[in-house]
Amino acid sequence: MPTSRPMPWQRAPWGWALGLIALSWLLIFATLVRPPAQQPVDRSHREVPGQRAEVDAAVLRLVPQVNLVRRPIEKPFTPTLAHWEDKSAQASFAQARSQLLAGQFKPRAVPHAAGARSTAFWYVVPVKRTDVEQGRWLAVVGMPYLDDVQVWLERGDGRIEHLQLGDHFLGDGRQIHARHHTVGMNLLPDEEVLIWVRSRTDGTMRFTFSLDSPAHYFNTEVNTSAMLGMFIGVLALGCLTYALTSIWLRDGMLGFYSLFLATLVLLYMGQTGLLIQLVQAPPWWLNDLFAGFGTTGPWYAAGVLWVNCLDMDNHQPRLARMYRVLALLFAMALPLALTPHYNKVVNISFLMGVVSSPLILYCAWVAWRRMHDRLRMVYLIAFLSYQVGGIVLAASLLGLLPSNELTSQIYPAATLFHTLVMAVAMGMRISRERSDKTLAQERAAAHQRFVAMLTHEFRNPLASIDRSANLLQALQSPTGEQLHSRIANVRQQVRRLGTLVDGFLTVGHDDQSPITPNPTEVTLREWLNSLIQAMGPDMGARVQLEMPQGDLRAHLDPKLMRLALNNLLDNALRYSPDDGVVRLVAQAHESGGVRIAVIDQGPGLSEDEMARLGAQYHLGDELSQGQRSTGSQGTGLGYFFCRQIVEAHGGQVTPSALRPQGLCVTISIP
Repeated sequence: MPTSRPMPWQRAPWGWALGLIALSWLLIFATLVRPPAQQPVDRSHREVPGQRAEVDAAVLRLVPQVNLVRRPIEKPFTPTLAHWEDKSAQASFAQARSQLLAGQFKPRAVPHAAGARSTAFWYVVPVKRTDVEQGRWLAVVGMPYLDDVQVWLERGDGRIEHLQLGDHFLGDGRQIHARHHTVGMNLLPDEEVLIWVRSRTDGTMRFTFSLDSPAHYFNTEVNTSAMLGMFIGVLALGCLTYALTSIWLRDGMLGFYSLFLATLVLLYMGQTGLLIQLVQAPPWWLNDLFAGFGTTGPWYAAGVLWVNCLDMDNHQPRLARMYRVLALLFAMALPLALTPHYNKVVNISFLMGVVSSPLILYCAWVAWRRMHDRLRMVYLIAFLSYQVGGIVLAASLLGLLPSNELTSQIYPAATLFHTLVMAVAMGMRISRERSDKTLAQERAAAHQRFVAMLTHEFRNPLASIDRSANLLQALQSPTGEQLHSRIANVRQQVRRLGTLVDGFLTVGHDDQSPITPNPTEVTLREWLNSLIQAMGPDMGARVQLEMPQGDLRAHLDPKLMRLALNNLLDNALRYSPDDGVVRLVAQAHESGGVRIAVIDQGPGLSEDEMARLGAQYHLGDELSQGQRSTGSQGTGLGYFFCRQIVEAHGGQVTPSALRPQGLCVTISIP
């Protein structure tokens, strides 16, 4: 069956995703984004005929009058307001007064959160100046991202002052350049005023209202703006740092985290009003762009980030695809923040965030339980804090939780904590990446050394075989003794090559592939005799088995341990004189188990050389035995293979030098 060719979006998924996002943005900007309709604002002082006494009485039946007076501990007044929801968003000021008289207004404490609706909300509160000296007061309306805020000051003599505010009208009727929509009032002593506010927005409705003295308000704003600037500055610096680090290390996860921080910068610049405070007369769409992108962006930038952090592609591939598709869809819909349809996007995104949060936490928990890794635990803590803050924010904005000072501060606090914890996690990840990179480089260098050593180890027996073949070819009629000697040498070198290949295939050169022995109980004398016989008559005759009488048994893997002893015996025979005997001594261990010692008659090793013996990539031609045995230079691979096998059995290999010469290598098996 022919192999199916990958589709274009499978070959370059990010290119297709960016193309779809760009196309959707062009369509939205071309068809849906329109500037708000400019309504004429009558700033002249005009009178509303009649009904003032009835209006005052209706308001006072709902909420108490606010007496503006300086207090020992100066703080703003946050009164209870009379409230009415205009679902058509078309009611005029006169119609709102009629609804008040008809009993449609209800008491409402602020802040007031009503979710994402396309309706208008009316508020009214009675105010009276009772302070003798303080005549200038401010009515402060929030949140700063509200699109359309209109304020009417209805004075006792029937005069009306109308002001148009909101982030769509920042260049028109803006009395005070501040983060909030602020109205200044000059009140006469004992003057009573009704403050009417109409608020409408295409995003999430969260209405705040306070009355404050100018001195206290601006002093507070200086401190608040400084703290917000520091907080947003830290986020922006982190965003830039991680973006540059992502480019430097070519790490996509760091890039997604910098994108997540960028959405938080947009969120706090737009929602806190810092943007409209910094820009003198911003266009109508600028704050919507920041607040809108920042509201829905973090959910989905974080979703893609978590897919990578938790390696969901390998462990939860369906969830990973779901999060990526959601991120793509909402990225395509981000420009809807500049249209009246944005409230639908907000509602869907918040509901999806509330639903998907438990899934993310479950994946983080599973990842930590599966790997028990400190980095995964840090991820879990970061995700838990952000998800809790996000759920509280979404629930309060949708009206599922009361909107108060506590619920409004949970999300910023959770965001700050999440950012700090993720900074620790990213630092741990960068450190781990650098460590892994260094380890990979060391492994690559070690692999090259290993190949060089293996080549060197193969070269000696191959050269010996070649010499024997050349001598046989040079002799016209070799005698039986000459023929037997050369054939025995060839067989010996072939056996050395076979032992080396078996060791390489069994142990290898990668510490990540551990040896797993399959131990069985063997009769030691019978097993050792079979091992010596398998060496052949010439080499086997030079091995002398020494062990006590009796039935000595051992618990080991016969195949692996045969390979270990073959390596030791091969080395011992190679470094001993041609007529020398190698002793193979087996005995029971005092604490249980057995000891098997291989004792040769070679030149031996110094203490410093024995300390380096068996290092995986230590060249054996630096050892005394390699230097003193002509044609027998080695790399120490045989000893290394033996040690790996014995340690896999839970035992140990101990070399000891003999005097005046010789080397004893003891294998202890529990």
